Amino acid sequence: DVAKYVQSNFDKAPDKQKALDEGKQFTRDALASVAYQVHGLACAVSDLLNEQVAELDSIESNVSTISQRLSLYHYGIGRNEMKSFLMENPSHRGNKVTEVPVEEKMAVPQQYQRHQINYNALPHGFGGSLHGRTAAACPLHGRTAAACPLHGRTAA
Repeated sequence: DVAKYVQSNFDKAPDKQKALDEGKQFTRDALASVAYQVHGLACAVSDLLNEQVAELDSIESNVSTISQRLSLYHYGIGRNEMKSFLMENPSHRGNKVTEVPVEEKMAVPQQYQRHQINYNALPHGFGGSLHGRTAAACPLHGRTAAACPLHGRTAA
């Protein structure tokens, strides 16, 4: 449109130099107007992008805060679970172990000494021979060892 206006103005003008100067001035003004509008549009887009960056930073900060709170929550849960494993459960408590008074402590046993077993001293039903002695009675049943149902060879 600018080119058509300048061309038609140049063709109609009696002074061609003056028409050419007016055309140059008109073209400069048109280009300045376009540059101003492009600058305004670029500033508006830049402001819009800066607002979106600020909004994304805010959202990122909120997500980070939520993530940190969630991490702390999971950390607390983990510590509570560990504590429950390490602490005594009140429902399963038994008697507490207390130190035994000195009077009730057992005396130190004497050193063990091994003695030979004399199998001939045992009655006949208990693995030895009688050698003319009477058989001893079974401590459980009161019968002789030979007649005892558990220890003897013949049952009564």
